[in-house]
Amino acid sequence: MKAKTPLWPRLFLATAFLIQSFVALGGLYWFFELFTHYAPYYVLIAFVFAGYHLFKKQWLWSLCWICLMVVNLISLYPYLTTQAPSNEKDPMLTVLAQNVYYLNTDTSEFYRKVDTLKPDVFVVNEANAIWGTTQSEVLRDYPNTALTEKTGIHGIFMGSRIPGTFTEIPLGNQVGLEFIPEDGSYRVLGVHPEAPLTSAWALARNEQFADLVAYANSSDLPTVIIGDFNCTPWSPYFKNMLSQSNLNDARLGFGFTSTWKANSLLFWLPIDHALVSPNWDVVNFEALATENSDHKAIEVQLSF
Repeated sequence: MKAKTPLWPRLFLATAFLIQSFVALGGLYWFFELFTHYAPYYVLIAFVFAGYHLFKKQWLWSLCWICLMVVNLISLYPYLTTQAPSNEKDPMLTVLAQNVYYLNTDTSEFYRKVDTLKPDVFVVNEANAIWGTTQSEVLRDYPNTALTEKTGIHGIFMGSRIPGTFTEIPLGNQVGLEFIPEDGSYRVLGVHPEAPLTSAWALARNEQFADLVAYANSSDLPTVIIGDFNCTPWSPYFKNMLSQSNLNDARLGFGFTSTWKANSLLFWLPIDHALVSPNWDVVNFEALATENSDHKAIEVQLSF
């Protein structure tokens, strides 16, 4: 007599299909969208259970898990492909950005990254008031700096090697900080949309995404929008923002570069992004280790 399948595999599979239904509805309601961010974990879990049922020769159960794995792998796959950094073009613009955590009062770690990498422009998310007063030897190379009027969780601090203009750009109920050099050859916008942990915050973040689309479409200038987006690439709202703005995700082609949580052993998600207009070529994109924040820094190197 054939043994009856235990209850626990049924519960796991039912839960997996329920979660997948939430993913499918992610564009309709903020709570469902939260489930879209964990595609890498859905692939890993489905792989483990598919292997378990194959070992048990439970072919139908294994097929169900393989289907779930493939569905999530389709959206994940573009972020798994890698290419070597381009040696054919020298980067014309390098931008470094990091969410440094608003309660962090130690600016030295980030400035060490700046000193080592020597980006043309740097962006600090969650910049508290101390960033506007800290003196550092590194800033001798970055005489052009600006800090948003609002500091703390939504504060943004930027610095540039070359002279230019900093402007606060309204984005929903928050602001971004824009830098345009004196020759007007490009623009860099540092951003930090809301974390979509409540209905109101999700709505605010999506309004900020809509304003980013309008910003990207407002000029033909080569554009970089960079910072902590509080959103993974698998969110339908993130995908819509890219398609409506014609921006490209600079991460594509450089592997699965997670940025949050930076020092966790089990939990990694890519929520810090650099979005670039089509008139940029991405020479390299990299996530950099950190000690004093829950976000890794990201560095993007660009060429016309």
